[in-house]
Amino acid sequence: MWILIRGTITRVDSRPVDLSASHWSVYHRHWERLEPPLRVNPEVVAGYTAVIGASTDRVLLQGVTPELADVGASLVAVDRSPAMVGAIWPGDTDRRRSVLGNWFDLPFRARSFGAVMGDAGLSILEFPASQARIFEELARVLRPGARMAMRVFRLPEQRESVSSLREDAFAGRVGRFQAFKLRLAMAIVPDRSGPNLPVGRIREVFDREFPDRVALSKSTGWTLEDIATIDLYENSAEVYCFPTEQQFTSVVPQAFAPIRFVPVGTYELAERCPLLVTERRG
Repeated sequence: MWILIRGTITRVDSRPVDLSASHWSVYHRHWERLEPPLRVNPEVVAGYTAVIGASTDRVLLQGVTPELADVGASLVAVDRSPAMVGAIWPGDTDRRRSVLGNWFDLPFRARSFGAVMGDAGLSILEFPASQARIFEELARVLRPGARMAMRVFRLPEQRESVSSLREDAFAGRVGRFQAFKLRLAMAIVPDRSGPNLPVGRIREVFDREFPDRVALSKSTGWTLEDIATIDLYENSAEVYCFPTEQQFTSVVPQAFAPIRFVPVGTYELAERCPLLVTERRG
């Protein structure tokens, strides 16, 4: 059972999940300013539905992405943040419900779901240990033959530098600020130490490379309010992760069929955000 004590989700038989140093505790305040690629659109929802199936019963959703709340015949969404659940979940119905929970220790019986999906959930888990643990837990709760569809942020083979991104931004070659944020994060992923990136680092590099936000706004057309969404990352203890295709493949256990990457959407940076698709073996 999960209870909420002073802003901390606590499971009676497990350790508490502290969100005090996480930007997720306030992320919901900027939700309406998010756009693709950091938020799904109707064409991406259609992609999920094509993989999962509109009639699939007992779909597990990692997170409370509201656009995915009605995929499948019935759905259970699991999120650790009561703020996110309270602010963006469209509400429980006879077909869907939300649960406060820990993705690493799901409060469900084995083989109780017919499918699982999530939007960028793997990108907020450290590589390789946390991602491997998630796949193991999902293997436990999925039925044989159950499908998985996860939109992922995949590091491109051709890396770009922060300086080239800066040139593109001031030359008007970046469309939306949310796409810029993702490109900036991927540009500063360490080359040798793996795909993990402290979230606070994104804000630090942005402030160094783009100290004049007014000038940036005038050159790009981005509003100061949209630019300010990067301030969510200040002092965050979270870690983002941007693996390559090979790295994603390396953490998938034998319980799943070989993964494939399915292109979905035509929005800016869609080529970096495919659906990772696989099935639970029997």
